[in-house]
Amino acid sequence: MVVNLKRLRRRGVERLRMTVEEYLAFETMSGEKHEYVDGWVYPVYPEIDGMAGATNNHAVLTQNMVRLLGNALEESPCIVYSPDARVQTGSNSYRYPDISVSCDPRDAAAGDDIRLLYPRVLVEILSESTEDVDRADKLAEYRAMPSVQDYLLVDQTVPRVEHYHRAGDLWLYRTYGQGDTIVLEGLDVALAVNRIYAKTRLGDTTGTL
Repeated sequence: MVVNLKRLRRRGVERLRMTVEEYLAFETMSGEKHEYVDGWVYPVYPEIDGMAGATNNHAVLTQNMVRLLGNALEESPCIVYSPDARVQTGSNSYRYPDISVSCDPRDAAAGDDIRLLYPRVLVEILSESTEDVDRADKLAEYRAMPSVQDYLLVDQTVPRVEHYHRAGDLWLYRTYGQGDTIVLEGLDVALAVNRIYAKTRLGDTTGTL
């Protein structure tokens, strides 16, 4: 299959149709990340008004979350994965969460694999180009995974984190702001919102430690 990378980078109705095998081979050769849902391939950072890629706030928030979770879980068997880790959310779908945490030895043992199958916590940094998908499609896919206990949506314009937590057969929803602490019971980890937003630029203000 011949793939036009320039065409794929364009946002909108232009998508690529592939089999799972073609998609996995394409990801190996591509210099960019793409998600796969029901036979369709989408760029992780679609273009908006000719601009593509993540913002500085997005990069800092991702780094902060990876560091905070990594430090908190240093002595645990859980592993914190960067945005480069692909998660298989279904038999015909692959996603790239901004941060993934897996405590399952099957994921840890598959160090040379191309996917995570048993994540416990997933985090998305909200972007203008991806927010609708993060709030709808990904929310549904992540909640359908039996291993997932927590899903966090981190706003990059204001200090606001939305938390979906599995409680038996129910999902609880709560929002957190500046000065609050998020408790991830399944990891025995507490995250201060101020630390998540450290060194970000939110409008005319600077994130604080």
